Amino acid sequence: MLRQGRFATVYEGRRLEDGLEVAVKISRKQRNMEYITIPGHPAPIPIEVGLLILVNKGPNTPEIIQLLDWQDQLDRYIMVLERPLPCEDLMDFLDRHKDTFSEDIAKFIMLQTLCAAYTCCVRGVLHCDIKMENLLINPETFEVKLIDIGCGDLLKESAYDRFCDDYCPPEFKTEGRYHGNPATVWSLGIFLFRLMCRRFPESNDLELIDDNIWLEPGVSEECFHLIRSLLQQDPSRRISLEKIIFHRWFKMKTHGQLLPPARRENGVLTALKCTTAIKVHHQRMRGLRESEGGRIVLRWRPSSLSVTRKAARIRVRLSIWRMRLLCLYTRDMLKWKIVFRSLILVALKSSCLHIRKTF
Repeated sequence: MLRQGRFATVYEGRRLEDGLEVAVKISRKQRNMEYITIPGHPAPIPIEVGLLILVNKGPNTPEIIQLLDWQDQLDRYIMVLERPLPCEDLMDFLDRHKDTFSEDIAKFIMLQTLCAAYTCCVRGVLHCDIKMENLLINPETFEVKLIDIGCGDLLKESAYDRFCDDYCPPEFKTEGRYHGNPATVWSLGIFLFRLMCRRFPESNDLELIDDNIWLEPGVSEECFHLIRSLLQQDPSRRISLEKIIFHRWFKMKTHGQLLPPARRENGVLTALKCTTAIKVHHQRMRGLRESEGGRIVLRWRPSSLSVTRKAARIRVRLSIWRMRLLCLYTRDMLKWKIVFRSLILVALKSSCLHIRKTF
C-alpha cells in the first residue's frame, strides 16, 4: 500500500502487458458524489476521473500525474495512475534534507508546482488542494508531480462556496466565497512559505506580509517579494497567476547561474513548463556542467527578401521563417539578447549587399 485516505487507498501495481510500475487508486463512492459530463464521454463519470482526463488532455505535462486507465464499478471506481520511480512525498524529502535544502532547489520545485497549477487552470480545472502532501518528488532529479485531484472542481468565472484545502484563502473565511485563480495564487503562496520557512504562516506573519514588511532570516529579498505578492489578504492585490513566472525571483542569479525567462506560446503563458529553465536547472542539479562557459545553439532560416524602388525609398521586408534560440548555462542574462540582435544585424547586412548588387 502506498497511501491511504478517508475515502481512497492507493496500492502499487504492475501492468500485465508490459510490466510497467503503476499506482492503483481505489475510491469508495459516496452518496453525494459528483458526476460530470466531458467531451468524448457521453455518460456522466466521477468528477475526479473527469478532471484528471481534462488535465491530461493535450500535450503531456510532466508535472502532473498521468491517468493511464480507469474503471467504474457499483460501489467504487478504480484509477490506474503512472508511478514515477524513484519518488517520495515532498514532506518526507524536506525532513530528510533539512541541512542541505537550498533556495535553488526550492525555486526549482516552486517552478514546477507553478507549471502544474497553471496547466490545470488553462485546461479548465481547479485543483483546490495544492500542498506539499500532494506532491511527489524524485530525490535524484528534484522533479515533482502534482497528484490527488479528488477535491477539485471545474474552473468557472463565478465564485465558489466550498473549499476543502488546508490553504484556505482569507476571502472564504470572511465572505464564504472565493474565485478560482486568486485562490490558486494564495495556495501557491502558502506552499512557498512552507517550503522556505518549514512552517505555516501565523496571523502575525500574514499581517506583516499584508503590510509588505515581512522578513525571514535566510531568505533572499526577491523571494520575500514573491511571497508578499502571493499572500495579500485582498485578492485584488495579489499577483495574477499568469504573471508569477515573470517575477524576478525566477530570474535571479544563484551561484553564478541565471534562470532563463519562460517562453511564450500563442501570447499565453502556457510556457510555464519553462523548458529552457528546467533543462538548465537539471544540468546544474545533476552536476553535468562544471565549466563557467556556455553553449548557444542557433537554428534559423530567413525567407526571401522583397525589394522595390519607389521615390528613392527602399523597403526591405525581412521575416524569419524559423528561429530557435537555446541558451544552456549562461552567466549573463543579456547574452541571448546580444546573440539575437547580432543575428538580425547580419541578416540586414546581407540584404543590403543584395540590394547594392541589384542596383
